[in-house]
Amino acid sequence: MIEFFRRLFTSDFMPHGFCYMWNPAVLWLNVIGDGLITLSYYAIPFFLFAFFRRRRDISFRWVFAAFATFILACGTTHLMGVWTVWHGTYRLDGVIKAITALSSLATAVLLA
Repeated sequence: MIEFFRRLFTSDFMPHGFCYMWNPAVLWLNVIGDGLITLSYYAIPFFLFAFFRRRRDISFRWVFAAFATFILACGTTHLMGVWTVWHGTYRLDGVIKAITALSSLATAVLLA
């Protein structure tokens, strides 16, 4: 396990671009799509924060915090989708996906 975390940022796998056979149309379609999703997912929590800062009458403010954390984590998985096109850091990608999974599970449990 120590070895796994020691190599977390190493790029010893093939970049995802190989799966696209470095075809520019497919590569940029995916990079631009993931990039726009990332920007949107990063913007949503800031808009939520601005919204509930102005509205003091909202109950259950923790729901906004849980949802914002989940959305930020989802955005980061898409950011890693852009990164892994050129860098095969799939250990880091997997850790970020695990954090996203825990965040989404926690949000779902809290909302139930």
